[in-house]
Amino acid sequence: MTDLNELQIFAAIAREMSFTRAAQRLGISKAGVSRALVSLEARLGARLFERTSRQLVLTEAGETYLRHAKSAMEQAEQADAAVASLNEQPRGTLRVVMPVTLARAFVAPRLAAFLREYPDLRIEIVLRGGQIDPIAHRVDVAFQTARPETDAQTIQRRLASAPLGIYASPEYLARAGVLGSPYDLQQHSCLLITTGHQGATWVLHKGSIVQEVRLRGRATVGDPGILARLCRDGAGVAILPEWIVRETAEAPFLVRVLPEWTPAPIELYILYPTRLSMTPKLRAFLKFIETAGGSPENYLASN
Repeated sequence: MTDLNELQIFAAIAREMSFTRAAQRLGISKAGVSRALVSLEARLGARLFERTSRQLVLTEAGETYLRHAKSAMEQAEQADAAVASLNEQPRGTLRVVMPVTLARAFVAPRLAAFLREYPDLRIEIVLRGGQIDPIAHRVDVAFQTARPETDAQTIQRRLASAPLGIYASPEYLARAGVLGSPYDLQQHSCLLITTGHQGATWVLHKGSIVQEVRLRGRATVGDPGILARLCRDGAGVAILPEWIVRETAEAPFLVRVLPEWTPAPIELYILYPTRLSMTPKLRAFLKFIETAGGSPENYLASN
């Protein structure tokens, strides 16, 4: 039968590659660490470390056992957390990564109330777009606007669908001419986003009709807020999230062009490590994000 204490000691040795440091980390004697490893190897009938006078090296059997040991310990921690969290208040630090435009428009106006509700909880928000692996980047929660790849260590949830539109300034249209059809875009100065599904081809929908327009971008940037400012200043035509247009200072200076043609909406996803799924701090944050009336789905789709 598996002994979780032996697993913990084995994992500490593998992490420190030293009996002495593993003992210090666990708060037990070096002799206790050594005895536990000998007992584990005897039970498994396999040598987990090659020992020399100068170093420890995991054997092939040791590397295989370590992978499974980590999984078993994580499951045990999740079981403890699931029970302990029933009566536990959210506390500690929650590290969140999200695009700056989402943070400004959706999270910032509500964040102070969230912090007042949970005085023992700290939050660190890193402003960054693109795809994020929360485990690799050591964050608790990540937001992204592209469907994540399936990962057994990560939970993904779709939060919202944000409608998009094609925008330009009246000054630009007066100078460059009105657009009558999607193919007219090829003769205009188009502003592109560097991430997401748009690329250099805009896919536009009019009911069941779909048109793809291949473009050469006049400017390519990674932030829709910058695109909105470029549109305002007459630099060209851009696809923008409607909620960005509503919430920025550029809104009075932009007009919707080709309104009958719409790009596919942006899908917003939230990702977090499986091991955090039962923690009070994550549950509190998800409740905050999904609160009725203030949810991303309602907010981003509203006019």
